[in-house]
Amino acid sequence: MRLMITIGIDLGGTYIKGTLFDSATLEAIKSETRETIAREGPEALIGRIAELATGLRNASGGRAKGVGIGVPGMYDPATGCTRFLPNLPTQWRGVPLGPEVKKAVGLPTALINDARAFVLAEARIGAGKGRDRVVGMTLGTGVGGGVVIGGKLLFGHDGSAGEVGHQIIEMHGERCGCGSRGCLEAYATGSAIAARAIRAVLQGQSTQLRDLCTLAEEGGRVDLSRMTPETVAQAADAGDDVACVILEDVSFRVGIGVANLITLFSPDVVIIGGGVAKAIERWLYPVVQRTVKERCHVTPLEPVKISIPEHAADAGAIGAALWAAEHAQ
Repeated sequence: MRLMITIGIDLGGTYIKGTLFDSATLEAIKSETRETIAREGPEALIGRIAELATGLRNASGGRAKGVGIGVPGMYDPATGCTRFLPNLPTQWRGVPLGPEVKKAVGLPTALINDARAFVLAEARIGAGKGRDRVVGMTLGTGVGGGVVIGGKLLFGHDGSAGEVGHQIIEMHGERCGCGSRGCLEAYATGSAIAARAIRAVLQGQSTQLRDLCTLAEEGGRVDLSRMTPETVAQAADAGDDVACVILEDVSFRVGIGVANLITLFSPDVVIIGGGVAKAIERWLYPVVQRTVKERCHVTPLEPVKISIPEHAADAGAIGAALWAAEHAQ
């Protein structure tokens, strides 16, 4: 990795996070956040990204040498155009995000998948620091991840290596947004957990989940759109059987996914992060640990650590900055 100051941008569904990062000291110099407001379309959003990156460039006093942008989906590494950003509204196929930001900011720019950026940061300066083989998984709006071996991100021929959310864990399972069936992502996202809880309420199952979505200030109206993984975790923590079953099953499925990754890569550490992982962590990590022990019979588990991230909030932007230090052009 070239030692320099770079700008990392983490493009999320709600917020755009930017970090001015020094790869020599491995420290963030300055961080800022903007609202995404993705409904306004690519042109407006690119403008906000460019404005944020330009502000960080100016704050560097001319020392920033490149921009890395973590995008929530797939892109063409050869052209810097987005291909498929499923969790951003409006049309993002073929949008020249990289070239437009490069032109506006005046710095070399490189794209990276946001989950891969998270794993790269955690491998270099977080929970995987000093480890040779690091596997990461993020649970949130989608299920993403990545693999770092010898400090290098496993990239694949088009940047798609590490799509851990699209491993099949149920042969004839739920339909996934990618078009397949039985992907881990079809079970372990925030929306999948909420949808399962909503079904339980609509089926009339005995559960506190309905009460947690009841608006006392509106005469007891039930608003199931308020259902989130945090709601399900709250009910489970209170001993609600339905919520406990949901979180046990989701955590088991994540555990199956982690067991597959351990068998494939024999990693030193598996890092599980993301907003959903944080929301259900009291259930998730113990069940994943138990499932891995039950399902991994080829790879020795003693050297394998399953860990929470050290830089949960900032890893995406830091990883994008690290990527820029190596690939921005």
